[in-house]
Amino acid sequence: MDSAFWHYFNFIFRRPNEALLSINSFQKDLGDSNPLVRAWALRTMAGIRLHVIAPLVLVAVGKCAKDMAVYVRKCAANALPKLHDLYLEENSSTIEEVCVY
Repeated sequence: MDSAFWHYFNFIFRRPNEALLSINSFQKDLGDSNPLVRAWALRTMAGIRLHVIAPLVLVAVGKCAKDMAVYVRKCAANALPKLHDLYLEENSSTIEEVCVY
């Protein structure tokens, strides 16, 4: 499973527009009954360095921060610095949104 995600990350850098089509799949995985699937979906979404999905990642982090599984909450905490860096790169003044969730 881990190698599939690394392959996906390599794909993102080569074809970012086509990679956006798979975001819906990761959003569906955030609602899976298996906490490992939810955690991997969040980790993958947070690893995508595209500004257009930053709001979606922000919502996903907020959702996963309230998850019952400890590992999913840990992945949400680990996603915050990545999201913060992405907001800094676009010179956004909405960095405080990350802390609100």
